[in-house]
Amino acid sequence: MAKYYDFLWYAGLSTVGFGVLDAIQGLYTGISLLKYVAPSEATQLYEISKGPILGALLEEQRQLFSSLQVIGGAAVMGIASGIKNNERIRELEERLGIKSDD
Repeated sequence: MAKYYDFLWYAGLSTVGFGVLDAIQGLYTGISLLKYVAPSEATQLYEISKGPILGALLEEQRQLFSSLQVIGGAAVMGIASGIKNNERIRELEERLGIKSDD
């Protein structure tokens, strides 16, 4: 049973890794798009229809997704680790002859 928890933990770790890599790539793309940002609001509204600002807005959405990906992966890792540790504690209690309160 512990193998499945290990798999979940590594799946969560890879999700966190991909989220971090995506965030780094998005940061680079966001910095490269900054040169297209117009200084005034009127021209910004006009530029949205042209494309680069829309790209920057979509990049912000991708950054949010990257953050959620990292948080979700870390949550999966934490859950898998907690379940695995509970399983180890129960095995240790059985070996020592301690009755659990569950």
